[in-house]
Amino acid sequence: MMATDKMRLDEVKHKISSLQAFLRDERVDALRFKGVDWFSWVTGGGDSHVIFSNEAGVAEVVITKDHAIVLTDEIEKERLALEQVPSVFGFVSFPWAEPARPDEFVAKIGARILSDRPNRREQLVTVPLVSMKTKFCDQEVERYRSLGADANEAAIEALSQARPEMSEWDLAGLAAKALWKRGIHPLLTLAAGERRVQVHRHPVASAEKLERHAMLVICGRRHGLFANLTRHRYFEEPSSRERERMQAVAEVESEAFAATEARGSLADVYARLRLKYASLGFANEIERHHQGGPTGYLSRESIANPTNSWRIEPRQAFAWNPSLPGAKMEDTVWLNDAGKLEILTSKDRANFTNRGIIERWS
Repeated sequence: MMATDKMRLDEVKHKISSLQAFLRDERVDALRFKGVDWFSWVTGGGDSHVIFSNEAGVAEVVITKDHAIVLTDEIEKERLALEQVPSVFGFVSFPWAEPARPDEFVAKIGARILSDRPNRREQLVTVPLVSMKTKFCDQEVERYRSLGADANEAAIEALSQARPEMSEWDLAGLAAKALWKRGIHPLLTLAAGERRVQVHRHPVASAEKLERHAMLVICGRRHGLFANLTRHRYFEEPSSRERERMQAVAEVESEAFAATEARGSLADVYARLRLKYASLGFANEIERHHQGGPTGYLSRESIANPTNSWRIEPRQAFAWNPSLPGAKMEDTVWLNDAGKLEILTSKDRANFTNRGIIERWS
């Protein structure tokens, strides 16, 4: 659920004020946010999507030293003003048949424009701006907690309705329905049955039957924020090999959580995970799939690798996803001000013990 109108307005005003202070300090004329991620962040959860696959939406935000403006076309202006954008923003709209007009408008503001998707006259947004977007205020954390709990419920609902004779398509459809019912956009619903969960790390759903084991992977978005999680259902008692692999993955995930709480860089986390896989007898498995990283207004804001210098800070969110053939674990977590992780995709946000090693429903 969105924060009250006043809380959202306070959040957005604070963000705009911070951005305008950045403009003055850095001698920048304007900030131009085209991506749906930046749009959602600066508007306090507004949505500029029409087509989900588009990284840039049907509107953009321009921040100058004195104004906060939404640029869009005349098709979208009324809907966005009524449903998506707080009243603190002004609107400038253009005929839909004149797509060059936003560029012309921004070019007149000044010579130095920073953008998340710069044209040839503009420069790319800087690290301090990315840091603003990925360190969540209290209102964002509450939205994230609500989203995470609802996404977890959606996954459990879908898997509880699944049957061995169903196809992976059926399970993905159940997940999408359960997400939409909660106002969550199903940006990704991977589903794998008994055979394909052993073979593919990104099992895009197919017509194959689930049989005795189903895995569901969800990336769901609401108010711009992403909840990422993976859940399993066994229709028969898991084999000893399946249990051992899920236990091993849980140990790798625990190492990721410990490395996150230790702060440092994403490269540091990756190094610890590489050693953990090796200690468990799976030295090469880290090469078969990325291990995740910071999340928020993108499913992954960055990915841990041996050279990634991204610094882990309190109030950032993360989704680690260690995996082995037939086994994968994933939840969205948040590093609080005390430097401790909190699970967002669970009602029991503080319990990391044996969480999700074997998820079964009768």
